[in-house]
Amino acid sequence: MSGHTADGGVETPKTSVSIHTANPAVTEIYTAHEGKRIGGGKGELKASVRIAGRLADYTGHFSYREKDGSSIQIGDVVTDGARLPSGEAEYRILWNAAGLPSGEYQVTFALTDPDGGKGSLEEAVIVDNSIPERISRVTAVGDLNKIVISWSLSHEIATKKYAVYRRAEDEEEFTKIREVQGRNTVSCEDTDVEEDVKYYYYVTGISDFGLESEASEEAAACRGTDAENPRVVQITPVKGSVIGGNTEFYARAADNVAVVRTELYRSEDGQSWTHLHTEEGAVCRYEWNVKENGGTGLWIKAAAYDAAGNAGTAIYNYTVDKEGPAQVQGLSWESMSSAVTLKWQDVPAPIITQISPAPGSFQDTISLTVTASDDVAVAEILLQTSGNRIFWDDLEKFSFQEDKKIRLFLMRWICPVMKKALYMCAQWRKTEPGMKAILPAVLLMWNTGLTGLLRLRRKTSGRIFGMGRCFWPGIWAARRTFTIIFCTAPMTEGNFVRLR
Repeated sequence: MSGHTADGGVETPKTSVSIHTANPAVTEIYTAHEGKRIGGGKGELKASVRIAGRLADYTGHFSYREKDGSSIQIGDVVTDGARLPSGEAEYRILWNAAGLPSGEYQVTFALTDPDGGKGSLEEAVIVDNSIPERISRVTAVGDLNKIVISWSLSHEIATKKYAVYRRAEDEEEFTKIREVQGRNTVSCEDTDVEEDVKYYYYVTGISDFGLESEASEEAAACRGTDAENPRVVQITPVKGSVIGGNTEFYARAADNVAVVRTELYRSEDGQSWTHLHTEEGAVCRYEWNVKENGGTGLWIKAAAYDAAGNAGTAIYNYTVDKEGPAQVQGLSWESMSSAVTLKWQDVPAPIITQISPAPGSFQDTISLTVTASDDVAVAEILLQTSGNRIFWDDLEKFSFQEDKKIRLFLMRWICPVMKKALYMCAQWRKTEPGMKAILPAVLLMWNTGLTGLLRLRRKTSGRIFGMGRCFWPGIWAARRTFTIIFCTAPMTEGNFVRLR
């Protein structure tokens, strides 16, 4: 650079300035696998760099150091760098490391710019050419329509999947039938199996480099067969019920595998059957006017089938009410100026046809089933409880919206803690404290070995007029003696006592 006068006659002394771009900076060396690893004989090495110029003007090369310190170049010179979203550039090369022992190697990437400036970085890269360890245990178990294969977990974290191989007993070679993803997934099902054929299996582990372990020991199994019949677990109405008019029959079945079809049949003699309805699955329901039945005896059969062709049945019998409501009696009328009022006697009331379970001893809960019928429609079922069959308490009331002649009511009653006996009759003529009185009735007790107080209560008014003490030695007791604590009136047959 020099200066000149306006006429160009005078020139200043010349000087010069040299400008060079910054040397490239290599920021990282890495691989496609976690932990800077390559395996399976080859893998891609990558290097990220910070450069300011055109990528085509830069050249780079990868190398690694042997144990004796000598540097070995990896592949050819690389010039096809690519820009990353971060603004840096990335250079890659495929390293064929099949002939190298597994271990840690120091890898260097060096990059040269157009002016001869250099940048480099050395980092450790692991070469892993070892195959996964052999899977130590494999089992095969025949199940319904399939064989379940399971194996032990691979000892190596790098195992990413398993390969399952199979051959039939009449085959020579094994064939891969499944690749199971995930180191922690150690079982699979083989459903493509035939009945009465023995199959052999082995399993291998596959690393994230695609290297496969040696074959495990073989395991063998045959497919299981479904020989269990389905079970019809429910039919409604309740067996033995009196039914009439349009009645809905409902059947439900269960199976160790699955119920595929359920059917309903009817019979007038329990021997010859007429098909009513079929539904796919474990449930079948059908409404039928039972007045079409030839007689008063009706049998309903539910049949359930599974995919293997096994069948299970259940038969319920019923009595058909074909007479209808009783004749209306006592019809009368009253005429007025604009209307006529008709009056008649009510027809017979609904009846309870069944209560279950039968009388007995129960603890904690009782599963109650009540069936009621009416010649028109059952509108409501009311359950009551009593300790003496004289005084009754409402337990549960269930109302029905639809008009049906047969109704079924189910409930699970949690029994209260019973600490009192049934009401009992007793008689005596004196009222002095300490006097002994005899209870002649058989007493049903809910607690044994219990000493308790007796309230002396009038039957008509319920008013307490005295108190006594008694010891109950067992569930059943007869002619039990108790001692009066106080009493204001003689005990007559119209009075009762109960355990407090």
